[in-house]
Amino acid sequence: MHAVEVMSLPQQSKRHQHSFHQLVVGLEGTTEFEIAGKGSWVDSGKGCLVPSDCSHYFCGCGENRIWVVNIPLNGSSSHISPEIVERLFNQPGYFELDPELRQLIHVAAREVQRFPHNTALAQHLAVSFMLAVGERIQSIANVKTCVGPLVKYNGELGINASNSKLPNAPLDFCRLESYVERHLHQKISIIQLARQACLSPSHFHAVFKAQSGLTPHQYVTQLRIQRAKALLTTTSLSLIDIAQQAGFSSQSALTHALKQKTGQTPGQLRKWSHSACPSM
Repeated sequence: MHAVEVMSLPQQSKRHQHSFHQLVVGLEGTTEFEIAGKGSWVDSGKGCLVPSDCSHYFCGCGENRIWVVNIPLNGSSSHISPEIVERLFNQPGYFELDPELRQLIHVAAREVQRFPHNTALAQHLAVSFMLAVGERIQSIANVKTCVGPLVKYNGELGINASNSKLPNAPLDFCRLESYVERHLHQKISIIQLARQACLSPSHFHAVFKAQSGLTPHQYVTQLRIQRAKALLTTTSLSLIDIAQQAGFSSQSALTHALKQKTGQTPGQLRKWSHSACPSM
């Protein structure tokens, strides 16, 4: 059984993994994904493939709508073969839809929203879409001509390397860092950052990753952690106040981020700084 849903993603970045495959297609607005450490945007006409147990981050950039299909590993279906599912989800990746697939996904989304309780209809529409995508990626040669650039992680991220080039001019990282520092206490979207560089969100993401080695999300998180560490070691602010000033959604989100990046909790960092610099 395939669970199908049309939904919106929150603007606060979240992370999880699940025991089923997931296909996501953008319908309206822009969303940002980071799957197994590789980030890209998913807006109208673009999608991503998330294999089971693959850790990923996701967030919405303002108003957005996406089509989500969850495919269980142990669920058999007479409408789609295991070989097609394996071909689709053998590794994570991002893809673009050709005009026919764009039309199909918008019709399917409208029908699912019009008849939200008709699970049989939703599942048949989801299977039809996956079969159409599966037909287009039976061989590498079909990928670019039929689906558009289906970008796996062993290729370029978010661009078609055969006909796209990144600009030679370097990004103004001083300008970007200054902007982020001024807005750390707020949600910062890729759209806002792209505006600082006068680029589209998709182009900005590709250029930023190529020039810095980080995704925009990773970069902002890095600066949030730096701000939190500075406040922990130089002030007596509460963890709630520090989380708010550094732009974390909660005290627990701050603790998780610090533990993941530094191996220490906020309390341990604060205690270490006090012991390293005893008062005279």
